[in-house]
Amino acid sequence: MYNNQPPYNNQPPYGNQPSYAAQQPPYGQPRVVVRPHTNGLGTAGFVLSLLAWIFCLVPVVGTLLWVLGLVFSIIGLFKAPRGLAIAGFVLSVIAIVLVIVSLVFIGIGGLALMSF
Repeated sequence: MYNNQPPYNNQPPYGNQPSYAAQQPPYGQPRVVVRPHTNGLGTAGFVLSLLAWIFCLVPVVGTLLWVLGLVFSIIGLFKAPRGLAIAGFVLSVIAIVLVIVSLVFIGIGGLALMSF
């Protein structure tokens, strides 16, 4: 009725996957779930600062993105990991220079057009 033959080619059934019992922690031990550490505000600050670079020639949009990127990056500096928050802070500081320069050139261009 039952076949007591060893598995084919001496392989355990279902390939090399461990059994379900091997994946469980011992009785009484808590299951540990490891989640990667992320910094959402630092990432948002970096993305907004990068968008401020892209839209630096559009005065209202560039300024708004710069302010939001700077605020989110500064808040993100107080959480770990800080990599993208630091990059966002540096990009937003440089982006404000680009926004100011673009506003100056737009203002100079507007004055030059008005003089004709």
